[in-house]
Amino acid sequence: MSRLQPGDILSYDEMGQLLDLDPADHTGGRQAIHAAARKAAEVLLTQRRTVFTVARGRGYQHARPDQVLDLAHRHQARAVAEVTDAHTKVDTIDLTSVDVTTARLVQATATGLAHQAAMMRQLDVRQNRLDTAMAALQQIPRTGDAETEPHQPRHTPGVWDRRDGPAPYRQPSVVSRADPRVTELDTGQRGTPPPLNSPHPEPGA
Repeated sequence: MSRLQPGDILSYDEMGQLLDLDPADHTGGRQAIHAAARKAAEVLLTQRRTVFTVARGRGYQHARPDQVLDLAHRHQARAVAEVTDAHTKVDTIDLTSVDVTTARLVQATATGLAHQAAMMRQLDVRQNRLDTAMAALQQIPRTGDAETEPHQPRHTPGVWDRRDGPAPYRQPSVVSRADPRVTELDTGQRGTPPPLNSPHPEPGA
């Protein structure tokens, strides 16, 4: 698995040969293969900062950057759901049935969970805005117009920051030029966003 490049898959058949197990045996061989692959994935994530995902019916895949982002978004969505569920459960406690100390603890816990859920939803909205902005930036031409910039070297589409021409011809990347717009879309307003630990959520959140 450590030799795989992003997007490459190590199939169940290949893992079965390496481990001398039968991947067709779903009660023994396949479970043992999954256990070994999960352990290897944990080690590689910690030691080599690589992420692996299950390719259904095929094997284990070294995740591409877009797959890692999708996985992170799914973790984020589950985290928001878990915090919301926790707040719902705490909110079911009847404060009249507990002592004063416990009632205060329940109120503090409910308030903390509510603020945490609101902040996580707000960050989720910001992430969606940023994803939309980055998708829009990919549609911006990477080079200047040939008639207005005859001396500008054209660059490979999709490469934003690398410049192959001599130093006098190097131009600021598309991301650098568009950064103020990305910031504005990310925060929803001009200026510096409030710190993440601010007790007051942004207006309109």
